[in-house]
Amino acid sequence: MGYKHLGGKHEPVLPPPPGFHHANRHHELTLGVSHALHNGGRLPGNPWWHYVQYRRDLAAYEGHHARFAHYHPRLIALLDRDAALRAQDEAACPTATLLPKSPDWLYLEYRYSLNPARFSHFHPSLAGILASDAAFKEANPCVMAEMLIPPPPSPGGVGGIQVPGPSPQPPSGQAVPEPSSAILLASGLVLFLLVGRRFKGGGALVLRKLPVPT
Repeated sequence: MGYKHLGGKHEPVLPPPPGFHHANRHHELTLGVSHALHNGGRLPGNPWWHYVQYRRDLAAYEGHHARFAHYHPRLIALLDRDAALRAQDEAACPTATLLPKSPDWLYLEYRYSLNPARFSHFHPSLAGILASDAAFKEANPCVMAEMLIPPPPSPGGVGGIQVPGPSPQPPSGQAVPEPSSAILLASGLVLFLLVGRRFKGGGALVLRKLPVPT
């Protein structure tokens, strides 16, 4: 296989990992269904499921999703759900990479990560490229964008414009301060003078009974 041709619209189908057997599909399907139910639709991360994910992604990448679904009806719903979740993760936190984000390259990255020394022994040219890309990823980790929450508006203001509001009320249970003694004394003197002038002018002081508020 020539790695220079990877990343095109029609990629070669990579071989499965060592120990992959189609006869295990019934056991793996049961495992996958259970794992998806307990992990929000995500599939197991073992080599069997990674290879099946790769084959589904490659079919979709080349426009053969319907054909893959026709031959794998019991797998397609699980694989499509997992693919949608992986796409959400990538959109939220894009992976920094030097290589095309095509199914073949993504699967080769996974195979390299399982055993870099063994992969390098059998594929030295590919291993050098994948090692450089792995170092680039490590130096450029994904940082989730933080949501900026605007500060609350100032009391009585919107957009920096102050809006008049009601007068502040004393807290519940707190007594309202009484007038000072000087104010009371001044009020009493004024009342005394008015009453005195009333008597001095010969007028009668009429006291009227005020109604008691109910």
